[in-house]
Amino acid sequence: YCLFTLGIHRSRIELWHHEVDGMAENLFDWKGTQSYCTEFAKAFGLTLLFSYARGGIKREIYRENETVQPVYFQEEMGGEFIEVMPIDDERFYSTRRKFPAVSADLSSRWCSWIAKIGVMNKAINNMDKYKNANIVILTGERRKESTARSKYKEIEPYRSFTKTRRAITWRPIIDWDINQVWGIIEKHKVQPHPCYELGWGRCSCQLCI
Repeated sequence: YCLFTLGIHRSRIELWHHEVDGMAENLFDWKGTQSYCTEFAKAFGLTLLFSYARGGIKREIYRENETVQPVYFQEEMGGEFIEVMPIDDERFYSTRRKFPAVSADLSSRWCSWIAKIGVMNKAINNMDKYKNANIVILTGERRKESTARSKYKEIEPYRSFTKTRRAITWRPIIDWDINQVWGIIEKHKVQPHPCYELGWGRCSCQLCI
């Protein structure tokens, strides 16, 4: 909505969904999320790309004396997945063997980094089309969702910012309240994700800490 209002053409917008289960059985992610994203993109005429870490959160839970799993991403809608292998060096071996902790600290609530944040970071860093580009990463956090999010900046450099790639994070609805969110959904006649109809306040993982 925010990009449409600014007059950004649809061809310059990409929707990204990170499969937190790594394209395996639906344990953490909602079973209907992938098809929901697909239909949403189709309705608004937008490009949709998928990405994931092999085995997702479940695989990382059982990691023992090894490095993290490879990351896979698409560069074009419906395209083949490109593999990004980790550095296979014993210096980077470690053991997880833990369920994510309830914390705003991403070193203990590691699921967000392993399944989403780190996946997107690796994808951007390895996409040829983004090696020399100006990109803006939009996310939907709001200050009123939590104490941690209340401290977020609306605009800041993204972690993939380099000398040749200008990458910016923009949180356009950071100061919105919940009524504004539902208002814009109703205005554009968007069918909400089924989890909201089941009573969830946020479309997080179905099995979430």
